Amino acid sequence: MKYFLISFFILFTGVSYACLNESHVTKSGKYTSDAFHLTESGYHKSHNKAELELYLKNLYAVKNETTEDIFDNKNSIAVTLIKLGRLDEAEKILMDLKKEAPDNYYVTVNLGTLYELQGKNKLALQFINKAVLIDPESHNGSEWFHIKVLEFKLKNIPEADIQNHNILNLTRFNQRGIDIGYGISYQLQERIPFTPAPNLMMAKILQEFADYLADSVSIKAAYLFYEMGMDYDRKNVLQLNKKRDALIPFFKKYKEAVPVTKNYYVDGIIQAVDDNKVEIVTSVLEKGFNYFTEQEEKRKQAQRQKQYLLFGGAGICALLAGVFFYRTRKKSE
Repeated sequence: MKYFLISFFILFTGVSYACLNESHVTKSGKYTSDAFHLTESGYHKSHNKAELELYLKNLYAVKNETTEDIFDNKNSIAVTLIKLGRLDEAEKILMDLKKEAPDNYYVTVNLGTLYELQGKNKLALQFINKAVLIDPESHNGSEWFHIKVLEFKLKNIPEADIQNHNILNLTRFNQRGIDIGYGISYQLQERIPFTPAPNLMMAKILQEFADYLADSVSIKAAYLFYEMGMDYDRKNVLQLNKKRDALIPFFKKYKEAVPVTKNYYVDGIIQAVDDNKVEIVTSVLEKGFNYFTEQEEKRKQAQRQKQYLLFGGAGICALLAGVFFYRTRKKSE
């Protein structure tokens, strides 16, 4: 019976991880329970201008009935123009909206991003700070990342000296490692398409993030971000290849699979909605702006269903274990 219980415990442990579909571990051997979102996210190198042009055309064609809808539609037009690099056009629209609603979070934060892209970092920081005061919890409370980046840019550190500075200072945070990871991941998804490689500052940011992930969240995620950083540091100033390779023994130690970076850091251009261009063109023309709302809702619904399956599977595993141990105890009595 003793050996049977040990065997069952091992089997049950394996089933538990299978039910949760997770195997994230830090260098120290600490397991994290929900880090998989970090590595399921896609990080794309640029925007798809053809699809954004179609999106923009559709936005201009939308007939809004309420003042709020008109305001939101103009803001969406400005964001699309920013992604297309038409910054002066976007600025004019956003400044008009700012006069209409000076404390609107979305207009304020979009102006901050626009000014950063124009190289007006001091002005950009003013707007991002104001946006955070308006809504501290926006973007899951991750705008601190944007602020840290702008503050570093304003120091005007020569590129040759960037490697000797700490941009994010991640060790000062009291949040859970996974929460910090989600916040930075969200910010990087937004920032990377606007940041062509090579770029040593971006490489340094990715290195600091990967260092933190390896120690606090996931060696798998750390491996991915080291490799992404290598693309931004093509002269190998930060020697990220050595940091990446230093993780291999930990993958072997904890029997983890080494991830394939190309599945997450996409060489191609980011799609405005999805990869099916024919479906996009047809559906946008038929459904108008609602198409994009529907696609986002489908994505969220799929994510919710996956979470339900994961936790439901874990619950079933726990129930089976409880039944087994209850019957075993009754027999021993």
